Amino acid sequence: MKITEYRELLKGEKPKQKRTQHEENLQITYFRIVRFDLSLSPVLDYIRSNGEGAYKLRATAGKQKASGMARGRPDIHIPAARHGYHAGWIELKYGKNTLTADQEKYIAYLRSENNRVEVAYSLDEALDFTDWYLGIKLQRGEPVGLRTKR
Repeated sequence: MKITEYRELLKGEKPKQKRTQHEENLQITYFRIVRFDLSLSPVLDYIRSNGEGAYKLRATAGKQKASGMARGRPDIHIPAARHGYHAGWIELKYGKNTLTADQEKYIAYLRSENNRVEVAYSLDEALDFTDWYLGIKLQRGEPVGLRTKR
């Protein structure tokens, strides 16, 4: 039992359910595929995650906020001008998750500044957008050497 669960029991509160990490798992798999064959485009090496969606301690979150991390920023940034846009962005969602008010505001701002922003509800949607935006075809499925334990 974790200390937070113990404290909740002492207060007579029902322990909080563990948060799922489905969006984080989508993002990890996305980057494994993107990094698998960097010869497809030099831009692949510069695609970055904002790290904001990762689960972290309250102290870490405070430090990240103080260092300039903004709430609502999309999960993935493709720093390349294509199709008349300044950059590409992907916000990953899982299941019935929807955009938060902070995300809607940030995405509206990015779009107003001529950035392409896509909300992807699956790994395939995120990869399809990346393929279209960069004019490449990323390998689908499990790349050799990146297999996870079953």
